[in-house]
Amino acid sequence: MTEAAPTTDAAAVDLVPFGELPMRQVADALAAAFGEDGAAGHTPTAWRAMLGLELESGRCDPALSTALVQNGRVLGACIARLGDAPYAHIGATGIRPGRRGQGLGRRLVSHVLQGMLGRAHDRVTLEVERPNLAAESLYESLGFRPQRELLTVQLRKERFRATGRLRTVRVAAEEALAVMAGFYVGGPITGSDGVHFDELIQEPQPAFQRRLEYLRTFVPERQSQGALIGGAVFQAVNVGGPHLGFAMYRGSQLFTMTACDFDDQLIVSTLLQVALDKEPALRLIHVPEDSPAHIALLRLGAEVTGRATEMCWGRPEPVP
Repeated sequence: MTEAAPTTDAAAVDLVPFGELPMRQVADALAAAFGEDGAAGHTPTAWRAMLGLELESGRCDPALSTALVQNGRVLGACIARLGDAPYAHIGATGIRPGRRGQGLGRRLVSHVLQGMLGRAHDRVTLEVERPNLAAESLYESLGFRPQRELLTVQLRKERFRATGRLRTVRVAAEEALAVMAGFYVGGPITGSDGVHFDELIQEPQPAFQRRLEYLRTFVPERQSQGALIGGAVFQAVNVGGPHLGFAMYRGSQLFTMTACDFDDQLIVSTLLQVALDKEPALRLIHVPEDSPAHIALLRLGAEVTGRATEMCWGRPEPVP
């Protein structure tokens, strides 16, 4: 994204909340913004499904999420997500290829950021896929600073170095959701069977928390988008009763995983093997670099296929 001073044409563009627009128009604009290089999955249909899920789950704020509209046509959009104050997150943000370089991206992000600050959400994060020096420069000029490096990791079946296999069970969705939601809200927790879970594969900031309402949208019988979104599978490693880990995945996408100890390769290996029994490869996005999860995945044969920088606006985290 290349930003420049606003042009006369850009000045005629209106900022319109998602709540006042048909989502198909927003989806068309985001598909054009992200799919210009033929990136898989960036179709208007896929974006409509994703936006529907975001709005239904309450993860996307329809009043702060904003589109740029000119003469009835959406030129770009920015997804706003609010966690528990003071945390917020700026999600997918894109401008149609033919309208870049006119200051529209700066205007859009500035508007959403100011809206978040007005609601007392003064620690705002976003992610920039690398390499994208122009976008990083834009965000830095608005006050964002690099915070940590995130990785996209792929594990192919032929590279998987399994270390053995424990017995697995398909757990009830509500039980798995309660454990995972507990992480996002309050950090490490103890499961209903007394097992303490001390690692989460993506170690999210509170702004990323998938509250129980959001996680429930992945349960098949609660899907409103049908097969287009599909339900997640919740699998647990189980030895004589206690659950030692949970995995949440759909097809080749592993959304998150909890484990008692990521240094225990047998637990992690088993959880990954369950999905690799059905898929030729697994993909995980935005795993923190050098985190316990990243190190465990590399030991099992995973490879890094992409990088992103997490940037943050606002006061630093308090020192424990």
